[in-house]
Amino acid sequence: MICTSPKVMCTGKPEPRAWEFNGRSGISYKANLSDGTSNLELPIKDAEVWNKLEPFKRYKVMIEISQVAVDNRLATRCRIVDVKEDA
Repeated sequence: MICTSPKVMCTGKPEPRAWEFNGRSGISYKANLSDGTSNLELPIKDAEVWNKLEPFKRYKVMIEISQVAVDNRLATRCRIVDVKEDA
């Protein structure tokens, strides 16, 4: 499922982090977002989306929500797939 958030502010943009697990490796991108009442740190799909974000600017954020199986249980995975600067 894809949902679009209302105006949220990017409150932080941690540096990308390299990872390695079970012979796989990659780079993870994250951003801190706030709607004015709470804060979240969400993973970002790729570097292209990460580069669009600047701290303390407002954005409309498209978030992908999916279910994944983890140890025979269902879990929810959320990640930012696109951002658009809010005018």
